[in-house]
Formats: sequence, C-alpha cells, structure tokens
Amino acid sequence: MLAWTRRTICTLLVAIVSMVAVGTLAMAETTLERGKREGKLRIGFNSEKPFAYIDENGKPTGLAIENARAILTKIGIANIEAVDMAWDSLIPALQANQIDIIATGMAVRPKRCEVVIFDEPSVGIGSAMMVKAGNPKNIHSYDDAVKSADARIGVIQGAEEGNWLKALGMPEARLVNFPDPAAMLAGLKADRIDAFALAPVTVQAMLNELGPSGGVERALPFGDVVIEGALMKFYQGEVFRKEDTDLRDAFNTQLATFRGSPEQAALYAPFGITSAENPPTPPKTAQELCEGK
Repeated sequence: MLAWTRRTICTLLVAIVSMVAVGTLAMAETTLERGKREGKLRIGFNSEKPFAYIDENGKPTGLAIENARAILTKIGIANIEAVDMAWDSLIPALQANQIDIIATGMAVRPKRCEVVIFDEPSVGIGSAMMVKAGNPKNIHSYDDAVKSADARIGVIQGAEEGNWLKALGMPEARLVNFPDPAAMLAGLKADRIDAFALAPVTVQAMLNELGPSGGVERALPFGDVVIEGALMKFYQGEVFRKEDTDLRDAFNTQLATFRGSPEQAALYAPFGITSAENPPTPPKTAQELCEGK
C-alpha cells in the first residue's frame, strides 16, 4: 500500500512539473514565435475598399491586407486568418488577444500610440467626401461642411474624419456615426446625411462599383484638410500589441526594402495607390506621428 502511494505521488509530481513547464513555455512564446510555429496569424480589419475587404470569391484582400500578407510571408508566416469587425472594436480585440495584427488602413495617432504600437507607415493619403448627385450643399472641403448651416456629415465611428471635423468646429449634432462605408452610402441615399467623409481611394472605389447612375458623386474639387496650419493626412500602418515589439520590428525590417519597391507598387496598383501616396521614404516616421508631429 505504501509503495503504491509513493508511485502515485511520483506520477502526480511528474505530471505537475510537466504542466508547469508547458505553461511556462506557452507564456514565454511571443506572437511572432507562435506565428512562425503555426504558420498563421489572425488579422483584424474593418471592411472598407480598397483598404481591407472580402472579395467576390470570399478572399480577404485590400491594400492593407495584401501588404500584411506579403510581409508576413517574407517573415516566414504563410497564412492569415482575417477577422472582419467594427472599427472601434479593433484595438480592444487586439488587446484581448482575439486578433494578432490590425491591417485595415488605421492611421498612426498619438492617442492610439498610448495603447498599441505601429510599424513604419507605408501610405499617406488625404480625405474626400461623397455627396448626392449635383452636390446640392456645395461641399468642396471640410471647411465648407462645417460652415454649412445644416449639412449632416457621415463618418465612421471612431475614425479620424470625425475628429478632424470636430477640430474644425463641426457641431456634434451634425455628425452621424456609421459602422462602415456601406452603411454610410445607404444613409446618403436615404437622405439621413448630406455627405460622408472617407479616404479618396475608398470614395473612388465605391463610385467605380456604382457606375454613373448611382445617384451620388465625389465632391470635386476638394480642398486639403488643414488644422492649426498643419496638413492632415492618414499615415497608415499595421498595428500590434504593446508587448509584440519583435513582431513589429520584423515588419519594419522587411519594410526597409519593400516600401516603395516595384514589388510593393505592383501590389498596390490594383487598389489605386501610386508613388504619390507611397513614396520610398515616408514624410513622417511612426515615432513622429505618435508624438503628434
């Protein structure tokens, strides 16, 4: 009986030690190491053409997703699992380990840098607005929208366009939040809003799909967004958890030669991005953007 008890105790101790060792190993493994071991990472995105979306064949694509896919492949991670979610759920989902990277055209901003880290931006673009056919409110800039007596402007919940409009003096009552571009387009057609603000490439992609009889148009010409003398642009990058510096650094290592290369230019071309939006050396670094410069 005593011998049996000793054997049992020894077996239990071995099992406990093994469990602790496995747990310690799992805790020590970084997201980059797990991605290389499993050959896959989870990419979070909010559906907005041409940045990130599911195409007609069910494939996750878009300039942000394809850029992340290309870089991950170079790192040694061949597959991605793309997860579509609301814009303002992306960073909480990243922090909660529900996704591993955000690749959706998210701009580098100081407040975001307080809770996440970015790789070096690859694309810098301005803003545009979609309006009803004929542009009845005569909106050709953010300033026009703000100065209008009653223009209602649609924005993506949590995205930068709303912040820019508020900084220029847009009353909250005339800003209408939507979860995604498709909902904003429906809102414009249903007369819930008079215009909506998005990236120029997104507005143009929507128009290309709608055709000339869509009942809406891009507001042209359209002035730059300038706040307190500074030109506002979206400098976008992939987004990582604060602790995933090795994964972010691996991205930056690849970007050093990939950004602005013929390979990346060919990847971006179908989504309307040219060297004007994606120069070999971006005008601002992630650190500068995080510092609000």
